[in-house]
Formats: sequence, structure tokens, C-alpha cells
Amino acid sequence: MRRALFWLVMAALLLPALAITLARLLQPTFVQGVQLTSFTPLAVVPYGLALLLMLTRVIRRWKLGRHRARWGIAAVLTAGLIALHAWWWAPMWTGATPPPADDGKPLTVMNANSLRGGIDAIGLVQAAAERRVEVLVVEEITPWQLKQMEAAGLSAGWPYRVGEVDGGGVSRTMVFSRYPLTDVDRVATEFDSWAMTVQSPAGDLRLLAVHPYPPVDATQWRRDLDAVAAAAPGADIVVGDCNATLDHAPLRALLDEGFRDAAELTNAGWQTTWPVNGQWRLLGVPIPPVVTIDHVFVGSRVTALWTKRVVLDGTDHASLLAQVAPR
Repeated sequence: MRRALFWLVMAALLLPALAITLARLLQPTFVQGVQLTSFTPLAVVPYGLALLLMLTRVIRRWKLGRHRARWGIAAVLTAGLIALHAWWWAPMWTGATPPPADDGKPLTVMNANSLRGGIDAIGLVQAAAERRVEVLVVEEITPWQLKQMEAAGLSAGWPYRVGEVDGGGVSRTMVFSRYPLTDVDRVATEFDSWAMTVQSPAGDLRLLAVHPYPPVDATQWRRDLDAVAAAAPGADIVVGDCNATLDHAPLRALLDEGFRDAAELTNAGWQTTWPVNGQWRLLGVPIPPVVTIDHVFVGSRVTALWTKRVVLDGTDHASLLAQVAPR
């Protein structure tokens, strides 16, 4: 009975972890594989528990004089898989941060997915004002949400805007700014995504506000991320609910274009953004934020100074703030 229980526990730990590792390595194109890749950092937990069980078994057998190499080999292989995940994860914690230019003026940006307008709209404006946000990107904005934000002083604080709310719902993305927004173009994603120039005290900065399709349709998801990567050259900042983590190859295409994730650049660690507020549950238990799908990326002319999360009521995404500055 104990032997069967041991193998059952090992299978329960290792099979999901191995599936995640394979998804990260192979980058499958079907929906479940794409979604599984999002959880890459979590695999270290079952691997670690499995390694602990293996070492316990090795030590016990050693004391009993029953030496078998297979458990030692299994432990080494499991430790290697933990090291692989640690290598993937390490850039979020370590590495040099390029300093800003001596005369580089900082710019604070904020991203907020409003969950079809359900976010605390007044709280969003207040949070942006308290943190001196200069550019605010809002996905899934609705007419009613915009009306509430206006009542809270949106236009007074951020008089310039790009986007529209006609129809509202998931598809709409708007950008609000303290500074003029010029040279506005659409990015070819299913939901609204925009490219524009922010005429800020830091200088003219090209900004993309993006909202790629979620990985419930893997083909459209990849197509949208490819569109973001195609629009990114020449941009200084990419902000949005990217519906992808840095473990997804289509999002890492931005890194190939010279972009850096602001949280990674500032060694912010595991700054998860989804899901929050108990909006998603498993067997009735609220799922804590375990994936990072909201991002601020900076191009080669810009560095990041810090990033922070803010959790507002009524949405399943943590809002993400970042302060950037010219290099």
C-alpha cells in the first residue's frame, strides 16, 4: 500500500511538471499547450517536492544497505530540470540595469485591463493620480467605465487620448496622456492596439499600447503577437495585456528586436498579474495570481527605473506601473 501511494504521489508531482517543461521547450501551437506554457515557473514546486522524496528514499535505502543507482540517477535528473527552470527564471532576479541618461527625464506609465469595464473606474483614476501616472493604457474599456472615469477627473489629469469606446467590451483599448499623442496608427490585432508618439518632457517616445487575443484561439493569439512584433521596430515602449508570458516564443520575439521587459530589467522578480480578486476559482477555491501576462517593454533607447503592481477591485488583472527614462 505504501509503495503504491509513493508511486501515485510521484506521478502526481512529476507528470504535470514534465508536461510544463515540454511545453516550454517545444512551444506547442494548440490551445492547451500554449496555456500550459504560461505556468512554466510553477514547475519548480512539484520538481522540488519530488526531489525531496527521491532523496529521502535514497538515504533510507542507504541506511538499510540496499543501494540502487536508479534513485540517485532520478534525483540528479530532477535536479537538472530544476536548474533548467531556474535558468529560465533567473533574469527576473539578476542582471545589470542600464542607467538613464544624466538629463533623462522619467516617464511613468500604467496598464490596466478593466475586465469588460468591471474595474473600479474611480479607483483607477485615483490610483493613477496618486502615483503621478503620465500615460495610462486601459484595455476592455466600456462607455460606462469611461463616463465614471471622466466624473473622477480623467480629462483634467490626462487631456490627450487615443482610441474609442463605441461598442465597448473586450475589444476596446484607450490611451490617456498628460502630453500630446501624435502619429497615431493601428496595430493589426483583433482587439484594439495602437501605436503613437508621446511628446513628453523625456522627448518624443514611440509607444505601442497592445492587447493581443487570448490563447483561447491559438492561431489568432499567435497572429496578434506576430503583429505586435512586426509593429515594434522603432518603438521605445510597448505596454499592454499581452496575454502571454516571457516563456512564450511569440512574445520573446520582442526580445529579438532589442526590447527588454521592464520587470526583468529592474530585477523585480516574479511580478505576477493574473488572476486577482478571486475572479477565477478551482473547486470553489480562488486561484492566486500565478502568471505574468501584463507587461511593459522598453526599447534600446530607454531604460526602466522600477515597476509595481496595483490591485484594483472589479478586474482579474493587476494593474502594472513602470517608470522609464531615456538612456
